[in-house]
Amino acid sequence: MFGYRKFFLVMISVLLLACRSGKENTAFVMTVTGKKYPDGKEKWLSHEHILVDFIGADRINREDWMLHDVTATMLPLLEDVRNNGVTYFVDATPDFLGRDPELLLEMSMKTGLSIITNTGWYGARSDIFVPDTVYALDADDLAAIWIDEFDNGIQGSQVYPGFIKISVDSDSILDPVDLKLVEAAALTHHRTGLTIASHTGMAYALWPQIEVLSSRKVPAEAFIWVHAQNETDPTQYLRAAELGCWISLDGLGWEINQHVEKLR
Repeated sequence: MFGYRKFFLVMISVLLLACRSGKENTAFVMTVTGKKYPDGKEKWLSHEHILVDFIGADRINREDWMLHDVTATMLPLLEDVRNNGVTYFVDATPDFLGRDPELLLEMSMKTGLSIITNTGWYGARSDIFVPDTVYALDADDLAAIWIDEFDNGIQGSQVYPGFIKISVDSDSILDPVDLKLVEAAALTHHRTGLTIASHTGMAYALWPQIEVLSSRKVPAEAFIWVHAQNETDPTQYLRAAELGCWISLDGLGWEINQHVEKLR
């Protein structure tokens, strides 16, 4: 699954996932086992999923995951990744989609991979992956939940998030929930320093997010345009890059030729 990816260096993540603490001026990456200090020479996989459950926020239940089977299936693949020289593995599964800090910690301890997880909620597909409480919460409420995970750990664990993961519907106008998610991500970024990675797709869903972040004084350099490979107009990449936005071409395993052409 991963073997042929070993040549693909994803170095931008070194900067993207760096946080800064008020008590120290050294950039670091928060992994599931604690802080790490990359030197810029490591190999990264910047957007992966060990476990995802698309059943929906109203039905998701950790007891439905057969963790023994997940471990038996994924451990050999992750060991192969590590044996191919990868150091950092960014797991982009958000809360209510199967994010499991205990599983990620176990996989990290068994393989030696530095695994990075996230905070944030996922608003794509008309909000089926966020709990119904989202409608009663405002952006400050959401940010408080995410900041609490940064300060105190995820779900009572000693695992802390290393970036913010959100998503929006593919539209040129943010719906009320998506708008709250982007605003909450901005608030969380200011409080934590975490980078915002947003499952976005086509560029027309990018620009309203950039506008909101800009209005809240979040620089484009703090934002990753996730699944940007869905965009077919190369001028949109240039426009985003000129702003300083990070562009993530995902789906490497089945779209490598198209990625090369877009990079060229």
